[in-house]
Amino acid sequence: MTAATEASTSAVRRDTGRLEAFSDGVFAIAITILVLEIKVPLLEHDATPGELAQALWAAWPTYAAFITSFASVLIIWINHHGIFQKVDHVDPVLMLANGRCCSPRSTRSRPTSWATTCSIRPARWLSPRMPSSRSV
Repeated sequence: MTAATEASTSAVRRDTGRLEAFSDGVFAIAITILVLEIKVPLLEHDATPGELAQALWAAWPTYAAFITSFASVLIIWINHHGIFQKVDHVDPVLMLANGRCCSPRSTRSRPTSWATTCSIRPARWLSPRMPSSRSV
């Protein structure tokens, strides 16, 4: 690499660096909020290891929702990073588009929290219909 190419690459990285740092911060906060949704099981002071294991097993929907949400945020972050590898400069349109991309990430914990509080069973419309006792 020549000195001019290095300077040019450095200038581009500086130009997109602040926007990338902002986006990384949004993703980091989204993942932190996901972790805060995981609650410590309430146990007696003298609980046995078996009771702890049972309490942790009972909270499996929380862990499943966390893993699913974390994976989706991670995939989005990886794609976001890939896009910024191709960006030459930052302008207001890109900043607005980036904000539009990042804003749903900050609300990711709400659906995760909702999913863990609902009982896990198929919806009525997903269940097979029972045949009617009357013939038509």
